[in-house]
Amino acid sequence: MTDIQSVDKFFSEANEASQQGHPYFKVETIGDFCRGYLVKKRTQKNDLKTDGEAYQRVYTIEVPEGESYKAFTKEGEITVKGGELMDIYGRATIDSDGKSVSIIIGIDNVPLGELVGFKYTEQRKPSKPGFNGAKIVTGYRSHVIREDILKKHIESEMTPVSSAEAPF
Repeated sequence: MTDIQSVDKFFSEANEASQQGHPYFKVETIGDFCRGYLVKKRTQKNDLKTDGEAYQRVYTIEVPEGESYKAFTKEGEITVKGGELMDIYGRATIDSDGKSVSIIIGIDNVPLGELVGFKYTEQRKPSKPGFNGAKIVTGYRSHVIREDILKKHIESEMTPVSSAEAPF
């Protein structure tokens, strides 16, 4: 028999699944930057766009040991430290299928495990009065791949959770 109280606890706000699985990098001042080892690239629907269907690229990095960066969650600002994961959301562009997709130029071609960086380099003037101008984030790459980080994240994506590890 199922304990109703444990089911109630399970279906609580604390256990809600979310597209946003990690804290995210948010640019505020020109010169803001972060870097880390690229561990995942994914495309998701951009729910903030109201003028049609739009998608964005999300790049997940593992912050290098000894470094830390300001990041945000739905609860507010936090610090992401070495070994922790952080998401970087791409900017708007059009993909090969003609769909609106957000990417950071050049990062899509970087292999997983490579050290990458993201820097807020420019604020463009708005194209429409009353709107904010585009925040230009430039992607950087090191051409250095950490095989151990790549292997760890590939295995974590493919390793199923055992019943002993399951929280219910």
